[in-house]
Amino acid sequence: MNNIVKKRVVTDIELEHVVQMALMSKDENRACYAALLLCCFGTGMKPSELTKLIVSDYLNEEGLIRTPSLVRAEIAFNACERPIYWLNQLSNISNTLLVVMDSYLATRIGAGMGRRIGVPFRGLDPSAPLFVSLPTTEVHPVFSQSRVPFRAEQVTMLISRLFELAGMAKVTSQCARRSLAIKLLRRGISPRFIGELLGLSSQRAIKLLCMDVKTSLHDVMHGGGQSESSLASLY
Repeated sequence: MNNIVKKRVVTDIELEHVVQMALMSKDENRACYAALLLCCFGTGMKPSELTKLIVSDYLNEEGLIRTPSLVRAEIAFNACERPIYWLNQLSNISNTLLVVMDSYLATRIGAGMGRRIGVPFRGLDPSAPLFVSLPTTEVHPVFSQSRVPFRAEQVTMLISRLFELAGMAKVTSQCARRSLAIKLLRRGISPRFIGELLGLSSQRAIKLLCMDVKTSLHDVMHGGGQSESSLASLY
């Protein structure tokens, strides 16, 4: 786990750039790719968890966003239930996530993966996987191994590939969890709550995830400086 401290922290601006590049691609799955990126960085879920989400984990019967939702124990990496906050006032990407998810779910209905508009769960099967790929006709798709539904290793490769296309190497799904944890810590959120969100019960695990962070003057002046109280509680 010591290699976690070497993982880079992705800023919201960098993430937005990669998301925009994904959305501008000609791949039929561009909305799904962008949604997966935003969910990974916005919720801290692991690829193995994202790929096991179902429609009803995101939508309620009325077709509204389920708030809060849950990483069910049967899909959680540690077999422990924990909350998912799709609507997150502490995240600058929360609104973008919701817009992109709406766009992605609309493509599923348009591709015949939904039943009909105006029915429960926006016409989608509530027990169907939340993230599925469409058949692609692109000669050079962003991710050539596209299948229905996604596998965890596909999502892991997808995240790295999308960042590589944007000129950022060695960005992994672990970077997403680290980036979210550090963002929350800088905003004064207790490490205990960060651990609860990410499924980490060990103080040492949270400390390793958040350590070795350098705060710049820019971070401080824009409200992103390290919270002394939150940082101190790690030691």
